[in-house]
Amino acid sequence: MRQRKLIVLFLVISFCIPLCGCAVPELSDIPVDSAESNQRDERRFDTAAMKELVQAYRDSWENIETDLQAQIDDVLAAVDEAYAIYCRVQIDSYSDWENDALYELSNACIEDFYVSEEIAAWFFANGCKHSTDTALFEPYIEAEHIPYYLANNLSRIMAYARSDAALQSERIHDYYDLSKEADIDIDATNKRCAKIYLDMLKEMDVSEALFDLYHRDYSAAETSAAYQEIKEYFLPIRTAAEELLLYEDGLLTSDVLESDPYALLEQYAKQLSPSIAESAEKLFSENLYTRAEGENCYDGSFTLNLPNERRGLMYTYLDGSFYDWITVTHEFGHFHADWRDVTPIYLQNSNMDIAEAQSQSMVTLFLPYYDEIFGDDAEQKQLLVLLDLLDSVISGFAVGEFEYQVTQRLETITPSETAALFAEIMEECGVYLELYQVSHLFEQPGYYISYGVSALSALEMYTLASTDHQQALAIYDKLSGYSCLSGENSFRDVMQSCGFTDYFAPTAIGSLAERLNPIVENVNEQENTGHEAA
Repeated sequence: MRQRKLIVLFLVISFCIPLCGCAVPELSDIPVDSAESNQRDERRFDTAAMKELVQAYRDSWENIETDLQAQIDDVLAAVDEAYAIYCRVQIDSYSDWENDALYELSNACIEDFYVSEEIAAWFFANGCKHSTDTALFEPYIEAEHIPYYLANNLSRIMAYARSDAALQSERIHDYYDLSKEADIDIDATNKRCAKIYLDMLKEMDVSEALFDLYHRDYSAAETSAAYQEIKEYFLPIRTAAEELLLYEDGLLTSDVLESDPYALLEQYAKQLSPSIAESAEKLFSENLYTRAEGENCYDGSFTLNLPNERRGLMYTYLDGSFYDWITVTHEFGHFHADWRDVTPIYLQNSNMDIAEAQSQSMVTLFLPYYDEIFGDDAEQKQLLVLLDLLDSVISGFAVGEFEYQVTQRLETITPSETAALFAEIMEECGVYLELYQVSHLFEQPGYYISYGVSALSALEMYTLASTDHQQALAIYDKLSGYSCLSGENSFRDVMQSCGFTDYFAPTAIGSLAERLNPIVENVNEQENTGHEAA
């Protein structure tokens, strides 16, 4: 069973780890300001102009008539602009994977974005110290970081930011270079990637298995306990679902999609709810999606939020299989929930669990239309969706358990032991993944458990969408109305306010399994009846 929905967005790390918390290079090694000399490129954000802007704003603070809030808004908007420029170049680069010029431009643009965030942080730190209304600036910077920005001039801050961004990028590139060697020696590749992973974790605060980085309201110990229940209750359901699917030469005969997934989305999304229809209209009328196909492109999918434009950008890799439909509806769930969210990039505190619940639940809303879309294959396709969600739960919690155990032994575990631990956990729950294949571990450590936790809510939506579609739509409209970017909402509170289960409560996993079993049993009975009739 292949892994799906991989997202390459190591920007999440930049949002969560202050640059000033990393090792600072020797100043003599950094050509201060020289990195800003090429900022007039039309596809680059002008960091030199932003530098001049914030310096001019700082110089105006002695004037009591200065509109400080307007200055703050300008600085936040500049960071949004830097991010939007990077996003578009990134999508272009991913769509043309072998284009070295685009690749280098993408690297330069992410450095520009890092720098823009640091310029903003310098501005807010100085505002807390020197402005006429210091309290106005306090929400924009943590107190412990202020001394760093006050002790260094802006040119130095910017140079450090470029150096730090390059270091982060270099590690990701090292991982990708190593992963390409897997066809030569998988075991050796896994061990070398494990070393990169451990080195990254040791430079980060990994208490609570990185959970604090993702603003979670459940603990790593709770997910570890849930993992044991998931193995007990969900593995048999997955096996039963797999046995009902038609295989030929080891491949699912129903794993094909004869229709264009975007054409299906455009046709059926407008039938779900007015708000979803509005999102579909925006997606198609403004051409905010990229469909990547073939070998010369990145083979993952993701959606990006552009708050300064009230837009989202979808990138989807399509390979002609039924999972194209799952991918497109999944990413549309992100798009629908996020494009109206105007939380500035600098202030975003992403709750990945809410985000993935919004996206994975969207997939289930189309289930009542499967008879119309897929005809005689509808039942098989519905089973594939169920199997995909079960796969997300099981693999998500399995990788989460691996990360939990690694963080508990971080000071002593070796790369060889790390690779062996990953293989052991994947084997015990029937997930066919190698360590080197899980890019999230290297780009967004701690993220992966969100796929599992959020897929539990999607499984609940699966049962509801099949029996009471109108109630499912009402619940989804409420769920998608919660911001996953503002940092104001926690997963368990949001889920329970929408009527979902608290998945970490006693017996919750077993109770959900009891609701899923009849779905598989019903398909089995129908197949047996059909065989007898034949």
